[in-house]
Amino acid sequence: MTDQEILDRVGRFIAKIRDDSIDEWDRTLAGKMLADDAQEIFSRVRSFSPEQMETLRWLLPQVVDSVLYDVLFAIESNEEFRLVARTGEDCRDIAKISDGLATELQTKDGWIVRFSRARKTTEWAR
Repeated sequence: MTDQEILDRVGRFIAKIRDDSIDEWDRTLAGKMLADDAQEIFSRVRSFSPEQMETLRWLLPQVVDSVLYDVLFAIESNEEFRLVARTGEDCRDIAKISDGLATELQTKDGWIVRFSRARKTTEWAR
């Protein structure tokens, strides 16, 4: 498997986490989640105006993206923890085959643009 194929597999994995997180928060804000903490959040936002809810929905992908970026940057810059892809018998350090793990996420041809189905609110991702 080539380095690019490995990075693309990681990108699909990260994009799925992104999509699932945004979807979960959308359902929470719509009152469709049954967990106590989700219902608490819904009770706090149910009185928001449509404009306020739209702003919150616009903000969600940016929050998720910044958390993913920070996690990837921390993994890349910390020698104590590594993100490793197993390809058969071989293990590859993702940070070492990338020219910038966190930036794989947020560019015009990065993981979010190529692999994420959820809405994109930043200029570079539209």
